[in-house]
Amino acid sequence: MKKLVRKGECNNCGLCCGDCIHLDKSTYPDKSYCKIYPTRPDVCRRYPNHPRCISQHFECSIKFYDAETSKEITKKPFADWKELDSYVPVEEDC
Repeated sequence: MKKLVRKGECNNCGLCCGDCIHLDKSTYPDKSYCKIYPTRPDVCRRYPNHPRCISQHFECSIKFYDAETSKEITKKPFADWKELDSYVPVEEDC
């Protein structure tokens, strides 16, 4: 399995968090904020942890790179999902 490197900061688009009950989409126009961000669970701290999580969200500012080649793989259209699935999810917190 190949390793990934995740880079970038959340731009608060809210797309990857979907309909989470803790996501505030109404206070600021065009932005989403987590109401429990300082105490969010580990699963949220690590998300997104794989390019599949954001493959359809082109507004997302998080990018993934192949750890060995440094080639960006985030926005690549994957006709063969097996290639993307050869990468291990990132374990570090965002």
